[in-house]
Amino acid sequence: MGIGQRGKTSLTKRLVFDRFDAEYKSTIGVNILSHEILLGDDCANAAMRLILWDTDGNFESHIFTSAHVAGASGAVIVSDISRPETMAVAVDFCHRFADKFPGRPLRPIINKCDLVADPKAILVPDFSPYKPLYASAKTGDGVGELFRSIGEAIWRRGFERA
Repeated sequence: MGIGQRGKTSLTKRLVFDRFDAEYKSTIGVNILSHEILLGDDCANAAMRLILWDTDGNFESHIFTSAHVAGASGAVIVSDISRPETMAVAVDFCHRFADKFPGRPLRPIINKCDLVADPKAILVPDFSPYKPLYASAKTGDGVGELFRSIGEAIWRRGFERA
């Protein structure tokens, strides 16, 4: 989730289809995609099918009252490294999601890292207690790690609740 034009659709398409489309097409409503990932050793190398709800950015903060999020096992909250104001919104979204859905895993992602020479040199707001991951839907850098990370957190939570 996140506000518009941050790369939510591009991240999901990179994961599912391993492609990037440079032409921007705004998502209207929700696109639902499915993709199987393999989790790491600490998760028994299990396979997990992710059902990805790619929401449009027009929901803004109303996303937290929508059915799209209510049944989610976790969330990926997307910001754009080239637009610092989106990172502040992402921090707010992280805290709102955690308040509304305690215990559900979330991963903040700073996307479009291909647009800057050294992404780690960019001053980012404090996402505490969450550590943002860096990615580029364009190059694919960090995309697999992002979805594996959220998948593993969801898997672990399932065992904690059992």
